[in-house]
Amino acid sequence: MSYDLFFRSERHVTQQDLRAYFAQQPSFKLNAQRAHYEHEVTGVYFGFDFTNDAPGRVPVAFNLNYFRPHVFGLEAEPVVTAFVAAFDLGVDDPQVDGMGQGPYSPAGFLRGWNAGNRSGYLAIMSMPEAPTPLTMPSARVRGIWQWNRGKDLNTEHMLDFVGEVPPCFLPTVMFVRTGEHEVKSVVIWDTKMAVAIPSEVDLIVTTGDDGKLIAAPTSDVLGLLRVHTTWAADFELAKGMPIGLTTRLFDEVSPEVTAQVRAAMRRFEPRGRVSPDAVLDAELVAEAKR
Repeated sequence: MSYDLFFRSERHVTQQDLRAYFAQQPSFKLNAQRAHYEHEVTGVYFGFDFTNDAPGRVPVAFNLNYFRPHVFGLEAEPVVTAFVAAFDLGVDDPQVDGMGQGPYSPAGFLRGWNAGNRSGYLAIMSMPEAPTPLTMPSARVRGIWQWNRGKDLNTEHMLDFVGEVPPCFLPTVMFVRTGEHEVKSVVIWDTKMAVAIPSEVDLIVTTGDDGKLIAAPTSDVLGLLRVHTTWAADFELAKGMPIGLTTRLFDEVSPEVTAQVRAAMRRFEPRGRVSPDAVLDAELVAEAKR
């Protein structure tokens, strides 16, 4: 099950034109059949599949699988919007709540994606042997996605604040499985360097003297540190790129405080890292179960 979108044009657009375009776009890799998008940090992926020529049709179709976190659509939308604008395209959108045949709109794309994705949740969760997916509230999923999506760009923009805030390390927020059906969000920090820590993250992880993982709840660690600055989730370092999570900034930590932080940590043995596509929206899963 997937969201499939086809494109129309009054002029002839060739596969060569399309390949030249996608070759210049970030996070895309091309092969004979597909221009595949995958963001290294957010884990979001989708693609444009090359097709045969047909009258009025552009020889490519967009494809995004359902039963995914809602943020897959949020990341795909500006990519599709830019593609449509680059070639001045119309669309054939066969989704039930889609745009139909005619002009493209970002709102129409998201409407069709969200409706189809919800139907995908319902179809899979109503199967006789339905899975028990890992979930987080949608707001948390979105906040973590925003943080990771903007992390590298926001790190660059931190230079604009030199003298006002410490030159902080912005860690990737990752998901780990801590039980059969339990997932936690974590960041890795060496407990020494200046850091920006999202307070909504569940655990802070580092390595003990024996090289094995140790961790503590983020709230416990933050209580031991002296906050330099606090940023709200909607704070923008880079224009149009909210950081997504309420974040505390800390200067480089003294050896005494590092010792306190590490003393508060305990052995941590997660079952493994979880890819972002496997952490679904809790609200959509609950709705599908009803």
